[in-house]
Amino acid sequence: MKHAFKLPPKWRSIGLALSLAAVCSAQGLERLEPAAGTYLGFTVGSVKSIPELNARLGFAPAVYVQFFHFEMTAVIRRELTNFLAQVAEVQAIALLTLEPWNGLETVTQKSCREIAQICANAEAQGIGGIIIRFAHEMNGNWYAWGQQPFLYKEKFRLLAQSIHSMTTRSAMLWAPNYGVGYPFERLVPPPGSSDYLALDTNKDGQITTRDDPYEPYYPGDDVVDWVGMTLYHWGRQFPWGENEMPEPGSLAGALTGTFQGSVPNFYARYCQAGGKPFAIAETAAFYNTQAPGPAELDLKQAWWRQIFNTIPRFPMVKCVNWFDEFKPEPIANNDLIDWRITSDPAIRTAFLQDLHNGGQFLLTADDLQRPALAISRHASQVLLHWTSRIDHQYQLFSTEDLKKWTRIGHPIAGTGGELRASFQMGTSGAEIYRLEVLRP
Repeated sequence: MKHAFKLPPKWRSIGLALSLAAVCSAQGLERLEPAAGTYLGFTVGSVKSIPELNARLGFAPAVYVQFFHFEMTAVIRRELTNFLAQVAEVQAIALLTLEPWNGLETVTQKSCREIAQICANAEAQGIGGIIIRFAHEMNGNWYAWGQQPFLYKEKFRLLAQSIHSMTTRSAMLWAPNYGVGYPFERLVPPPGSSDYLALDTNKDGQITTRDDPYEPYYPGDDVVDWVGMTLYHWGRQFPWGENEMPEPGSLAGALTGTFQGSVPNFYARYCQAGGKPFAIAETAAFYNTQAPGPAELDLKQAWWRQIFNTIPRFPMVKCVNWFDEFKPEPIANNDLIDWRITSDPAIRTAFLQDLHNGGQFLLTADDLQRPALAISRHASQVLLHWTSRIDHQYQLFSTEDLKKWTRIGHPIAGTGGELRASFQMGTSGAEIYRLEVLRP
């Protein structure tokens, strides 16, 4: 697919091939985690299609974000299938935000397997991958699934078991809300309940800002592939409503728990210590079309420049998605808030220019195109071979459980012809290989 706007070359693509086992080295990757670089994504609102979004941007993002009611009706199945088919056409990644509006109790093994089968079908159609954000911001009190740690973890694990057993390129994302202000005034669980006791992490008989806003909701390393949060620039002080320039360092402060308060360092706990890739599942800059303040371009540009300057300091941030929507916000008196960067030509042009100049580490759909990775076996040897380019370097990874990917050896320089890598056949008989391409 040709695009009018071309980003500087960078890490490219993932290739998968089934094989018999091999000897692997130490560094592991989670499902869909790029070895280097950060996926760039956008939401796809109800008023625009993926082709329309791509036409506005002049390129296809690596990730497309959409929200779905977690209720397996015929309408939802059709909408999910159609969305994934559109993403598969550009061989990009879909980020599905699944929202159980009828309550966590309605999430069953049957519905989880239905979701997993839809994902498996999309994988068969060539989609680059699927990231599933189930019941996001579960530590808040504003959704039907909020502040129910035991039931939430049970249902997350139920869905993850189906996804991990029925798919190969679909991953589970755990994404709470940023913890400053927790427990957000109105508490859901009644005092003395099992949920209340679990949320009282410091065991002082109360649930306050001194309790951990994240850990009681964590479903476990074995079922979580990615972690993340929604990190917007709303303003400098609640209540939101005015247009205000972002404070320097606010994004880094949110990642580390120091912005507008003090909460546990999410990035240190789950990314540096836990080894999980981080997704900024939604971000944008608040611009109230009904309020005075800085110019829209100045405000939004300050925020995306902060993103471009901050992410390279946090190498486990592997995905960032812009919330490209125009909608009333109840928390801002239902004023119309324009979060978009694609609608105004001047703002869009400024974003693309800054992306070209400072966003070389960001990956687009072009970076997900798969080189063909072929396999042959001779006696006890496994041979991988692919057609190379002289301006590329190649890195192989392998996995036995489709969970952690481990690096094999060192990067291999392209020659312009066929490259081969030979390994001793292992004992498991079910290894999968992945090829990533490094361009200069």
